[in-house]
Amino acid sequence: LVRAPLTALRRSCGFADATMAPTSSLSLLVYGLLVGAALAGKDYYKLLGVKRNADEAALKKAYRKLALKYHPDKNPDDQEGAQKKFTEVSEAYEVLSDPEKRRIYDQVGEEGLKNQQAGRGGGGRGGGFQFHGAQDPFKMFEDIFGPGGGFSGGSRFTFSAGGGGFGPGGGGGFSRGGHQRPRQVYNFDGMHRTVRKLSEARFPDASSKHIWFVHFYTAQSRRELPEEVELLAQKLGKSVKVGALDCDLHSNFCRRQRVRGDGFRLYIDGTHEDYSGASTAKAFHRYISERVPSDYVNNLLRSEQVDEFLTGCKSKGPASCIVLFTSKFETPLVLKGMAYQYRGVVAFGEVRGSNPKLSERFGIRKYPTVVAFCGGDQYATIMVDDLSSGTSSQAAPLDWVFRAACV
Repeated sequence: LVRAPLTALRRSCGFADATMAPTSSLSLLVYGLLVGAALAGKDYYKLLGVKRNADEAALKKAYRKLALKYHPDKNPDDQEGAQKKFTEVSEAYEVLSDPEKRRIYDQVGEEGLKNQQAGRGGGGRGGGFQFHGAQDPFKMFEDIFGPGGGFSGGSRFTFSAGGGGFGPGGGGGFSRGGHQRPRQVYNFDGMHRTVRKLSEARFPDASSKHIWFVHFYTAQSRRELPEEVELLAQKLGKSVKVGALDCDLHSNFCRRQRVRGDGFRLYIDGTHEDYSGASTAKAFHRYISERVPSDYVNNLLRSEQVDEFLTGCKSKGPASCIVLFTSKFETPLVLKGMAYQYRGVVAFGEVRGSNPKLSERFGIRKYPTVVAFCGGDQYATIMVDDLSSGTSSQAAPLDWVFRAACV
């Protein structure tokens, strides 16, 4: 990778030819020092404070900690010094998180890596070597932390278009102004406040206790979509979470997810299914209702089934079993969603079709009614006005009723 400089060094240090060993111990020492100087540069591992065998998780953890520490918005009294450290940390993470760049860096160091890129037409120091295509460590910061990164008002700095990338000599500098977007798609603090703003760091995975319906969008997304997604989120209430992720800000993440703007996915148990259909709240809701599993809801038809169900409640503590008495014959989405959310913690049952014998046993006169069993035989009943929104006659969220009924 740096063959020509090393050949010259061999000859200047007392080699008989370019392939022989040094002719003296002093030549060996000088040669070693010169090679070290030729390949010297930033120690990316030291910059991130990680070992040389650090895995991807360790690198990301170190970057997150240092990027927050040195972000210029966190250091108003020394923004110039913070900018330098912030850039160095971003550069280190950019290289070490890329397997190919890391391999080259481990072999020949920072300068060797830049020379390698220059040999491929990537430009050297004077040509504006770029580690990151966006030439902007704040873009990387937003990819990891989400828009604004937890700072009010979002990132207030960006690289000027000086032709440079990370590192000195690239010609890039910081300027005020932040990233300019063609238009705002979602107003998460205003008219779309029910939709959750997602990022790479805040995205549902296999450990999520909720079911999620996610909109992947761009600045070119159709204007009516956020309104439809907000209507869906309001209708679903707490039964299924609705989120949106900006694929302009998180382009690498969206690429790894193999999604494009205006894509919709349903996430259950760490797996996903792509939605295809009309882009309306009604169509979204119908699709979700059909796919949310009812596996965690016990269909109770006879007294002996209820007895068996309650036997398991006696050892689980207060409000450990919930039964919905309903006049309908289909399990409502809100019950399926709650049963999924509290799976393994609360047992859920359902008595359908105004079952006369079971309704009489528990004194049920109106439907729907939720019964919370407090450790077995003792129970409390709560009238529910609207299961679709999950509210009780006391206007309390249904999940709160589930938890508090026996307290």
